[in-house]
Amino acid sequence: MKIKEGDVVSFEEAITVTSVDQFAALSGDNAALHMDDAVARNRGFKGRVVHGALLIAFLSKLVGIHLGQKNELLVSMNVKFINPSYIGDIIKVSAIVDQVSESTSSIVLKAKVERVDPRHDLLSAKIIVNYSLKI
Repeated sequence: MKIKEGDVVSFEEAITVTSVDQFAALSGDNAALHMDDAVARNRGFKGRVVHGALLIAFLSKLVGIHLGQKNELLVSMNVKFINPSYIGDIIKVSAIVDQVSESTSSIVLKAKVERVDPRHDLLSAKIIVNYSLKI
């Protein structure tokens, strides 16, 4: 698939107790804010807060699985966290192709992760992807 400026790619994902618990086990980040509902509520949140790095992992999935290029390599990512995500959220991970450079075999994406209902931006990101490295 030839990608061009203006193309949009997206997918939806449910944030579950299992996904947060498995991410905590894998990353070693067992901070009470992510693991203990009472602690999170005492700090002013609606419940256990999803790891920001888990949301970033979904951006990696967007590039590696949904972008549709061969030999993608995520080169850099500049992320801004806007609002917290919680267990039970349905999120939409999406990106628009902002720039394509055939001379450097790179793509610049403007990406975001948002809660679907009620709609709320969770993070925004600028992602640079190289798509033709010989591996």
